[in-house]
Amino acid sequence: MRVKHKQRVQLQLQKRLVMLQVKIKHATQKMTQKLSFDEAIQYFTQEKSGVLYFGFSSCPWCKEAKPILKKVAKENGIDIQYVKVRDEEKNRLYTDDQKAIIEPYIQDYMSNNDEGVLTLYVPLVLVVKDGKVIDGHEGTLESHDATERKMTNDEKEQLTKIYTKLMSEAK
Repeated sequence: MRVKHKQRVQLQLQKRLVMLQVKIKHATQKMTQKLSFDEAIQYFTQEKSGVLYFGFSSCPWCKEAKPILKKVAKENGIDIQYVKVRDEEKNRLYTDDQKAIIEPYIQDYMSNNDEGVLTLYVPLVLVVKDGKVIDGHEGTLESHDATERKMTNDEKEQLTKIYTKLMSEAK
């Protein structure tokens, strides 16, 4: 009798564990949805609202910023829409036409490159409300060069505060 009861309890615990794992997986997936560049453009052309994160996996700044952004987003219950802008070989994943369409909406958060061309630098986090950028942040911190060193704890704290402000505006 005791063996059957123990087996039932174990089965119930296993079911609960599976349910929790599914919930955690769903919450993690929901926090960072992947968008194509065209879908990102639609946030502006269709007057959508949300938080857009432009980046790519091998970007050293993105590697440091993304975990901080994800943590802050999770703490604030905000979904992040991830727009991958380069592939693993660092080839750009959007066309000049797509850049021309999105540029008027996000140009305040773009910078000129060495040739004076307005460029989308990453990581770029934008808070969009009804198709308009209400706030954003490009890069990590002015004091940080990810090609030279990791962010200090103080810099991580500063970036956390910046992202926390952005998430409060996204609510």
